[in-house]
Amino acid sequence: MMIQLDRALAFDLETTGLEIFRDQPVSYALVRFAGSEIDTTYQLVVPEVEISPEAQAKHGLDIETLKREGVPLKEAVRSMGNAIVAAGRDRIPLVGMNLYFDLTILDQQLRGCFGRGLVEAGWDGPIYDVWVVDLLVDRFRKGNRQLDSLCEHYQVELADAHNAASDATASLLVARAQIGRYPWLEERDFTWLASVQRKNRLARDSNYRDYLTERGEEAHDPLTSWPIGRRD
Repeated sequence: MMIQLDRALAFDLETTGLEIFRDQPVSYALVRFAGSEIDTTYQLVVPEVEISPEAQAKHGLDIETLKREGVPLKEAVRSMGNAIVAAGRDRIPLVGMNLYFDLTILDQQLRGCFGRGLVEAGWDGPIYDVWVVDLLVDRFRKGNRQLDSLCEHYQVELADAHNAASDATASLLVARAQIGRYPWLEERDFTWLASVQRKNRLARDSNYRDYLTERGEEAHDPLTSWPIGRRD
């Protein structure tokens, strides 16, 4: 399957915090692209853990709003899981920014709610992570590689940062811009892309932990799998 994004499912979460094995979604977006047609599902979610002040400052969602307008965690997790597994069965690429974070949180919540994760439910890609691909195609570029910076670099509009629907849409537009700028990507397939994304992401994590150790700082738990994290 060649790397093309005429059809794609873009995915993004906003969460209660950054602890991937503990924190939970407070909103999610699933944006389906089919040619020029776009279908967006955006939903607030009622978490079962507290929202960290740092996370709330970013996405602006408080528990009162979520309880008033959101759906229960289990319902949201089921909907996300079903959509992603269905896309995988149809070989529709899943696109996003640093999908390791989003997929690991979703996978953990699926396990907690239903006893099995995405892989056990049948998902095995294809996957296109705009952050990891950017590291592949432009390894030595200096500066920030967060989504707003990638949007600026690839000349994509980011209308409302830290809104899941806006971020998901922007990630797909960045992915298409990457393929436009580096047309050799289209000559490869998603099997190759999954392999190099995994290799590059694991290598970057290892290098970052070495950097922290050299600075005398505590390194985080090593990343041993991609695109879904596993507890030891």
